[in-house]
Amino acid sequence: MASQPLKQIYFDTNILYRWPHPPNDIYSIFGVARWLGTKLYMPEVVERELEAQFIRSVNAAYDAAEKGLREVSKLCHQVITTDFQGSRPNDEQLRDAFRKRSDELKKHFGISTAPLPALDVSMLVDMAINRAVPFEAKVVGDDEIVAGLQDTAILLSVLDHMKTAAATDRCAIITADKVFQKAATKKLIQSKGCKLELFKKVGDLFSDLFSHVWDATRTAWYDEMKQIEASLNEQKDDLSQKIFASLQASEVGPAIWKRAKEVTDFTITQFLSILTELRETEHRPPNADTYKRPEGSDVKISAKVFSRTEAIVEAVNWSNLFLLSGVQSGIQPVVDTTPKLEDASFHETLNVSLTGTVKNGVIGDFQVTGVELHRP
Repeated sequence: MASQPLKQIYFDTNILYRWPHPPNDIYSIFGVARWLGTKLYMPEVVERELEAQFIRSVNAAYDAAEKGLREVSKLCHQVITTDFQGSRPNDEQLRDAFRKRSDELKKHFGISTAPLPALDVSMLVDMAINRAVPFEAKVVGDDEIVAGLQDTAILLSVLDHMKTAAATDRCAIITADKVFQKAATKKLIQSKGCKLELFKKVGDLFSDLFSHVWDATRTAWYDEMKQIEASLNEQKDDLSQKIFASLQASEVGPAIWKRAKEVTDFTITQFLSILTELRETEHRPPNADTYKRPEGSDVKISAKVFSRTEAIVEAVNWSNLFLLSGVQSGIQPVVDTTPKLEDASFHETLNVSLTGTVKNGVIGDFQVTGVELHRP
């Protein structure tokens, strides 16, 4: 355990995905950080990216819904009258609504903005030309492109904002982006005279913060999470059906040559890595004799789930394409890339968000609020 808790934490875009509806494990970080007095920051670039992602996601969902409604209209034409009400918000309305809700969450959890510093454009151009991390070359089709402008802006924003911290303060960024873990990136951080710690897993960051919680609270909080883990595993068959209802076929199967068209069966093998949001101040020491949630209160829960999924997949045989490089000039093999439907099984790890309700001191009545493929 570090001698002192983290003083400043910065969040990357891939950790706050689906903001302003972050997964429940993020709420656990917010709660314990607030209790420890750790300052939370969202770089301005991250806020802009999250806003743009929200607008694109809502528009994509509306596009899919409108396509479905058109199909319903075709099927029902001259058969039964359909009634579809509601209007689609424009981008400006979505942007205003996003900012309002985002500001509410930031105020509630004490999250501040790390502003974008004045950056030397010439320096950024040199970094991009020389592929200096976080810039990196990527191949798209037959072209090589340089990516990483947002990552570079995020990192430089964090390093500049760290000047607000004392020299002895522990500062960290949590990001799942592999470019931040590269030796060259760490060397760049050191060259700026900064001691920025890197976390790539929410669980690791939570453990670091959790280790500084007072013993009385930490022990009771840990027992609460173990009780939930045991209860979830006792009810895993029933919960499989609730998670199955939230599972999108497009999220099943990591192989690019197999795309799930329909999920036919889903089974949970184990719940583990349970995290809960820290109880409010008035319900834990030193403001209360014991760490206890009020009867009937709701609890945000995050869990890792090992699962087995049966699905009908659309499979394409791409293997013959790799033979092209060894074929003599003028001879072209026949490559069949026609999709074929087949059954497949997948063993996958999911991140599941749930809520539970306190009844007779025990947390139960679990409801599934979100399902995502596990983030590395």
